[in-house]
Order: sequence, then C-alpha cells, then structure tokens
Amino acid sequence: MSFFSTDGKKIVTVSDDGTIRIWDPKSAQSIYCVATANSGTVNFHKGGILSVKCHSDPESGIIVTGGADSLSTIVNINTGKVMASYAGHKDAIESTGFLIGFPCCVTASLDKTIQVWDINTQMTRSTMHHDDGVIKILTAQENPNLLISCSIDTTIRLWDFRSGNSIKKLTGHTDQILDFHYHTYQIISASEDHTIRLWDIRN
Repeated sequence: MSFFSTDGKKIVTVSDDGTIRIWDPKSAQSIYCVATANSGTVNFHKGGILSVKCHSDPESGIIVTGGADSLSTIVNINTGKVMASYAGHKDAIESTGFLIGFPCCVTASLDKTIQVWDINTQMTRSTMHHDDGVIKILTAQENPNLLISCSIDTTIRLWDFRSGNSIKKLTGHTDQILDFHYHTYQIISASEDHTIRLWDIRN
C-alpha cells in the first residue's frame, strides 16, 4: 500500500513485513524505514500493516496505521519517529482515520468494534459496535461529528462518534460489504452479494 503525503513531497509505503518506508520521489531513495527495531520505547507493529491514513493537515506530518497484530500507531513521516501506539483492539485493524477538528484517531477492527482514541493520551474516548467485523470507516467533511462504517454483518452504519451512539443503520445487502464511498450525503457500497447500492442518507 502506498500514497503521497498530504504535502505531496514524500511517498509513504506500508508492508506486510511490518515496516513503513518514507521515500523521496525525486531521488527514489528511502528517507526513513520505521520498524520495531528502531521504534524506541513505543510499541510498533510485529506483523503486517493493513491500513494507513495520512492527516489532512500537511503541517502535521503524521499518519495512523492499523495492523494484523491489532495495534495502531502514530508516526511522524517528517522524522520517522513513532509517536504513540494504541492497543485497545483484540483483532486485526482493517481501517484507520483522523477525526476532523479533534486530536483523535479512529480505528475499525475485525473484533466488531470501532474505537475513537485520543492521540495525546492514547485513551479510548468512545467505542461503537457492529455485529461482525468492521471493514471500513470514513468521516464526513460537512458533518465533523459523523462517522460512517461498513461491516461483514451486511450493514452500513452512521454514528455520532462523541457519544458512540448509532444514528442510522442501512440494510439491504445480503452479504458482507467489501467497500463504500461517501460524497455529499450519498453513499455507494459494494458487497459480496454481487450488488452495488446507492444510498441517500438525508432521509
């Protein structure tokens, strides 16, 4: 898995070997390799890294990762330093993200939970529950308190992450939802049931 940093000046790659590499796209040279051996006193991944998200603020220089080992970490890609880790899940983390306007991360796991945690304290702020493993989470730009998730349990759910309360459950798929995208109050989802569905969440 690879992507450009928010400022467009670096390429970040994460691997099944449990490392993160930060590259200079001009020279094609690796600037930093982040691994357990050089993570300092902060816990780092001991297995494959399954998900990663870059903070939307280019000045922050931070990413959040999720691993097969159920660990999530915060890494500064400008320094290669592991800043924090979060061990609140009990199974692989399939999706990660940052909350808009809050110093918080959100992580979604096959342990059926979505957890919001404080970057500074690494403490859980709220927990949301699906009936089966969670595949993906997204935030909504126009509503910073809204969190959207999809799951193996065949549903898409809308949450108020501050309280952890479910706002709405979208049903209709008959098998696990593999992916979804959100844009301006509409969601498009793709499922193992061989269908694609378009949802309007304003109703």
